Amino acid sequence: MSEADTYPESFHAEGNDLVAVPRFEEYRGFWFLNFDSGAISLEEFLGDAREYIDMVVDQAEEEMCVVDGVQEYSARANWKMLSENSTDVLHVETLHPTYLDLIRTNSGGTIVRGKLNGGGVSLGNGHSVVEREATYGRPVAQWISLWGEEAKAEIEQVYARLVSKFGAERAERMAKRSRNLLIFPNLVINDIMSVTVRTFQPISPDYMEVSVWSLAPKEEFGKPALERRLTNFFEFLGPGGFATPDDIEALESCQRAFASWREAPWNDLSKGFGAEKSHPTDELTQRSFWIEWEKWISRGSKP
Repeated sequence: MSEADTYPESFHAEGNDLVAVPRFEEYRGFWFLNFDSGAISLEEFLGDAREYIDMVVDQAEEEMCVVDGVQEYSARANWKMLSENSTDVLHVETLHPTYLDLIRTNSGGTIVRGKLNGGGVSLGNGHSVVEREATYGRPVAQWISLWGEEAKAEIEQVYARLVSKFGAERAERMAKRSRNLLIFPNLVINDIMSVTVRTFQPISPDYMEVSVWSLAPKEEFGKPALERRLTNFFEFLGPGGFATPDDIEALESCQRAFASWREAPWNDLSKGFGAEKSHPTDELTQRSFWIEWEKWISRGSKP
């Protein structure tokens, strides 16, 4: 019996092709899928967040590429808490002191704890970013003594290229400042001691699964620069690094605490609310997420 004989006469294979998704759009190599044919354009959705994506992509002389492999882990916490955590500037000093002490050692004492030059910015549509002076070595392009003199010469060349192409002010910002960018609701681009892309999906109200990829300029592949970048990645953001286990413990502790919502039915994110001028430690970025989330819930729609 042929395969055709197993289908009824009314079946026509040519009319059963896969259906294209309504919206599949790209910005600077990042692809976004949307099942809502009536949604606004990707460019309009990203809005002011595009500047910070540009800041990441423009670091590469050729193009920014995904390094082979993906890190996958989970947390017994509601996924929205990781959206909060990803742009929270307050927790770094108290939650990751061991890493900050390591930075001081690796930099020969030139980089110390307690330095906060920057803060959070609301970018509209629920997006937000924390941009601050980088207090660690960055492959693009901030040298630390641990990397040696050969690496110093390489990084100085990278920095000179950025200055030549983008000017001194933008080059300084690209190389010496870091960014934690949240694209609403669950995409995070960390441009810190390495460049990573993080997404997280709710499996249940108190459980999420997280996927993380490392990005690197194409010209670094096969060179010591990529090894430095990946060491930075694993050391801080890896599942066994100095930061991620701390963050997961904090998220899961908060999830357990939220179980008392009947007795304490609030989550206070009012720090800096109503201030004429934003302070670096304000909770502006968390509020921007929840304001956008409330809009979607009030419409009876999903973002």
